[in-house]
Amino acid sequence: MESREIQIFKILAKADGAFIKSETLCAKIGIRPRTLREDLRRYRDLIGKESGSELESKTNQGYRLIIKDDSKFYTFLQNLLQEEAKNQYIMPVLQEDRVNYIIRYYLSRTDYIKSENLADELYVSRSTFSADLKKVKDKLAFFNLSFESKVGSGMKIIGSEGNIRSCIAKYYFHILDFDNEQISKDSIDLIDRKWEKTIRRVLYESIKKYHFRLTDIGYQNLVIHIAIAIQRLEKNSLLLENDQKYHALQSKLEFKIANEICDSLQKIAKIKIPVSERYYITIHLMGKRAFNRDEEGLINPDTLNTINRIFLTIKETYDYDFTGDVELFTMLSLHLQPMISRVQFGLRISNPLINRIKEENLLAFEIAVLAGKVISRDYEREVDENELGYLALHFQLAITRKTKFEKKNILIVCASGGGTSQILQYKVQNKFHDMLETVNVVNAYQLDEIDQRKYDFILSTIPITAETLIPVINVQYFLDDTDVINVRRIILKNEKELNLIKKCFMKDLFFTNQRLANSSEIIHFLCKKMGETTKLPDDFESLVFERESVASTALGNFVALPHPSRLLLDETMVAVCLLNKPVLWGRDEKPVSLVLLLGIKKNADEVFRLFNRIITSLLNNTPMINRIIIEPTYDRFMESILDLCKVQKADQDDDIFQ
Repeated sequence: MESREIQIFKILAKADGAFIKSETLCAKIGIRPRTLREDLRRYRDLIGKESGSELESKTNQGYRLIIKDDSKFYTFLQNLLQEEAKNQYIMPVLQEDRVNYIIRYYLSRTDYIKSENLADELYVSRSTFSADLKKVKDKLAFFNLSFESKVGSGMKIIGSEGNIRSCIAKYYFHILDFDNEQISKDSIDLIDRKWEKTIRRVLYESIKKYHFRLTDIGYQNLVIHIAIAIQRLEKNSLLLENDQKYHALQSKLEFKIANEICDSLQKIAKIKIPVSERYYITIHLMGKRAFNRDEEGLINPDTLNTINRIFLTIKETYDYDFTGDVELFTMLSLHLQPMISRVQFGLRISNPLINRIKEENLLAFEIAVLAGKVISRDYEREVDENELGYLALHFQLAITRKTKFEKKNILIVCASGGGTSQILQYKVQNKFHDMLETVNVVNAYQLDEIDQRKYDFILSTIPITAETLIPVINVQYFLDDTDVINVRRIILKNEKELNLIKKCFMKDLFFTNQRLANSSEIIHFLCKKMGETTKLPDDFESLVFERESVASTALGNFVALPHPSRLLLDETMVAVCLLNKPVLWGRDEKPVSLVLLLGIKKNADEVFRLFNRIITSLLNNTPMINRIIIEPTYDRFMESILDLCKVQKADQDDDIFQ
């Protein structure tokens, strides 16, 4: 099977028997419906003969895999994944891979390149290449780079030397896959690895001399940037930045270290390293420095004042008080010092965890967005979402410390005797081991003799008529699924949450089969509909767009969660929109079919935490999302959301901190 067909099979297999619409498949892979139909027609017989499954298609529902032979299916799937891992395709097939290839291709050349020639080399149509090129331009814009066109000659990348180097570092070192070798055959010698060992030694000796610490990633990244700098210097691609703000760096320890590194490399490489390059390395040292706890005294007082303003703003906006969290204050101060240096001097960092952080830690990320606004005001520089993602990790740890689940102590009463009592005790311990501290078995007549205040509730297989000091939960002695859900709900005290969820998702704010072209149209539509239901603040919609401009609220798996940048409403409500076909959302152009416009009640951080848990579970439940999209009814949607609420664990098993 070809690479694209492998991807289609994997997506269908992951759907766990649910239908996936053709538009959804096309959006995930980056192909047109006609291409999808041709691919599926070409290898439908292969699936039937070799995979132990059957490909079924239905009008208005899409495609799904029906597994006929479990053993044969999973053997086929395993072989398919092994084939995918072993194959090294010379040319990229998926759109994301093509986009990365095109960026590297243009970065590796200084002359103009005709797009039609590159399209032919990639074996794609002009229309497909044009769509790829749009994504390329968006990715280059992140580095403030663009294309310059010349009639009859083609295009080349233009922008500041510093930004070009940052782009090279990302696409030649931080995205390593099959196309690296192919590009190097046809390009100038852009990256010369011969300097890497020497740079490592010189850098290590210099930072060791001054007891200057870098993280492992920071150390590796700095080696990469210095190697790129040497290569660019050898080709006379010089940094031109030389304004007053760089002159102020000469008093920094980092400038002293940068000078020693450059002096050593000058002798070895036999090249002149100008002062602008020394400033460049100084900035990287400042932005990659790792502070120890015993170095808190080195933190700039301005940074500490910024943290105090961040805590105050969070309390005013979310009614969440971190002022007494010494651990968070310490970790933020150590993190913010190099981060502010990166923000001030425009150093871009990548965050490979950003999508997972946004998906699994919604509340923490929103708090980080708020913190980013304070930093932007203090230093008059924008903070991008990669930086916000790392900030969110610190806030999530603080939230976890604040909301640590208190394990329960329970008594079990079973009238059938010791054997069944022990079985029930074992089942309870097995089902709720992460929620319970102690589980003791007693007879009903012994309840008056037990100090019930040491326990949280009683599990009983018989009615208890006597008065008790703690709640009683009646269960079957074999503890069926209904019992498990009820017990879990009571342990987590989420009956109140179920009622809140029902109240928040109103049928009047549930819209299906909407034909809207882009995220702006969708947000405007939902804000208008919500405004027809309740009185919204005048700036509600503008604050939704303001939040969207900071970081896309498309969270993956075809779900987007737009919301204002602060809590505004008197009551929490959610407007839901299911689209007739996916739209591309945000700068990353993630495909989205399900949109939830969230309006949270003022001073209700517990509501945000609740939505954080539920949306996280939804994002990780692909079959459920597919069912909602295929059967876009209010009842189906509410059934799914309430199911998620009922089975929530106190601590997420797949939490990013586990």
